[in-house]
Order: sequence, then C-alpha cells, then structure tokens
Amino acid sequence: MCIACRPWPNCICVLHAAGECRALQAEYDQLRRALGDEAEARCEDSAAGAQTNGDVDVAADARLLRQHKGRLETKMRILEEHNEQLDSQLRRLRQLLHDSQQVSARPSPRPSLHLNPARRL
Repeated sequence: MCIACRPWPNCICVLHAAGECRALQAEYDQLRRALGDEAEARCEDSAAGAQTNGDVDVAADARLLRQHKGRLETKMRILEEHNEQLDSQLRRLRQLLHDSQQVSARPSPRPSLHLNPARRL
C-alpha cells in the first residue's frame, strides 16, 4: 500500500486503481491498434513471400497472430473484470460517503441538563 493511500485507504486507492485501469485500457487499445497494423504488414509480406516461401510461413504467421490475439483477449477480459470490481468499489465508497454526509448533516442531540427541583444550591 502506498503512503498516499493510508489516510483514506478506500477512496484514494480506488481512485488510484481507477487511474491505473484507464492507463492499462489505453495501453491495451494502443497494442490492439499496433497489432492491427502489424497484422496488415504481415499479410502484405505473406502475400509477397508466399510465392517464394510457401504456405509454411503463412501458417506460422497465422499461428503466431492467433496466439497473440488470444493473449490480448485474455488481458482484455482481466482488465474488464478489474474495471467492474473498481466500479463496484467506487459505488460502495460513494454510498458510504453519502451516508456519512447525511449523518454529519443531522443536528446532533445536545444533552440537556436536568436539574432536580428538590436539590437546590
């Protein structure tokens, strides 16, 4: 746990995790775009090289692309699950914050001084 998370562990850590999730999602999107560009380039290379190297290279490239796609899809599922968990935590924290604000907004009962009429100073 980072030092910044200690005073308000739930709120700050969830916000920190949400930011990390956004960063990971951006990285995933970037990798996905790069994979698309890479796959396109490989398809062009495969089309040119298929005449010289045969179907073996194409099959190997296709296998590698399927493996990479599988890894990216797995990472995406993990990120989506993590995002759902963070959303759930954020909803709980907001509810706790809302509840605590309602409690603090209520006037606190002041103890009344009951003097015993039989006892006078």
